[in-house]
Amino acid sequence: MKHVKLVLACVLFGGLNIFLSLNYHSHSHWYTYHDILWADRAGYFAYLPSKWGTQGALSSELGPRTGHGFHIDESGRMVTKYTCGVALLIAPFYYTGHAIGSLLGHGNDPYGPVDHLVVPVSAGILATLALLLLGIMLRHRWSMPATILALVLVFLGSNLFYYTIGDPGMSHVYSFFLFVCTLFLLDRRMRNGPSIAFDILLGIVMGTILLIRPTNAVFLLGSIWLARSGQLKAQESDTARTTGFAQSRMWPILLAATLPLLLQAFYWQRTFGTPVHWSYTDESFMNWAHPRIFRVLFSTNNGAFAWSPLFAFVPLAALHVLKKGQKWWALMSIFLFVAVVYMSGSWWVWHFGCGFGCRNLVEYLAVFAFPLTGSIDRLIRRFGWWPVIAVVCLIVAYEFKLVYSYDGCWHGGEWDQSEFLQLLFGPTK
Repeated sequence: MKHVKLVLACVLFGGLNIFLSLNYHSHSHWYTYHDILWADRAGYFAYLPSKWGTQGALSSELGPRTGHGFHIDESGRMVTKYTCGVALLIAPFYYTGHAIGSLLGHGNDPYGPVDHLVVPVSAGILATLALLLLGIMLRHRWSMPATILALVLVFLGSNLFYYTIGDPGMSHVYSFFLFVCTLFLLDRRMRNGPSIAFDILLGIVMGTILLIRPTNAVFLLGSIWLARSGQLKAQESDTARTTGFAQSRMWPILLAATLPLLLQAFYWQRTFGTPVHWSYTDESFMNWAHPRIFRVLFSTNNGAFAWSPLFAFVPLAALHVLKKGQKWWALMSIFLFVAVVYMSGSWWVWHFGCGFGCRNLVEYLAVFAFPLTGSIDRLIRRFGWWPVIAVVCLIVAYEFKLVYSYDGCWHGGEWDQSEFLQLLFGPTK
């Protein structure tokens, strides 16, 4: 009965996410920057209707109409600078959706109605699964009230909510899902010992993480360090098999990790004539010596703290639990927070264009959730429920107001307080 209730709750929650996303975009026009398959999103998605690189069902006019996320070259090949990691995660929903569409007699035109339904469905379901797995790991370590409040904060109190319902075509909710899966599989490995099947799955997940965004290597390195050093466990006194990862061979994981990378190499070889290709020409970490750290954190133009105040609590929560039995999670959170903020500030366009806050931090909430939950658990014990719930509600209300007032792109300046206050206190869209 307990499992039935959990499955029912997940179905309802996933359905609610899908409904909210469809409702959010119910008045959006296709082939504009409000479209869930516009520009970057169209490029991520293009592998599916193009049959993984050939022209497939794509016409040459679709590239410009969908924001130049891809184009069809003279040889009829689909050319995009984006990798196929997001498409791999959407693929099961894409092929299922098109099969159902064919049975019902609906058109299966590329970037048509079926595709505009597939994307919010995949994002809503994967976000739900990620929160379920994350909740299981958090509950192993802390109380149920702290776990629930932390999950509410991570999803509803951050820009993860926006990238699930407001911009589900971007890579962030998919990377968040993969980050959580990595931690869950490593956690299971520490508790139950190595398994070839799970190691292969872990390798594929890690390879896809790296494929979606190479800078995600910092997460993979941190996760492997936690596991190999025996720190990926519930408490410092946990008797789980903390040496299992360090003593077992990693070859199944490493071999499996090459599978999604080989798929991308095949596309690059066929399209560009080389198995390794850097497609982000004229885009680099040109500001590495003078990163725009302050702007990344505080600017009205996608500043992390301005758009999602929860991120300001991440380093505070990490410091709070640093000496309280979860020091390794705290250290990893601090390391990743600093690394991502530095890399974002070093990129040639530090605000990353039309986004909602510092979107590069979204997937790292999979790690940040651990010190946040530990801190919430201690705050509840010290101050009781109501003060903590009040703060959570304030953060969620702040985020909701921005999400439902945002136009999809920030049109103000880097320090345009009046425009930001209008967004925060003005009417919703």
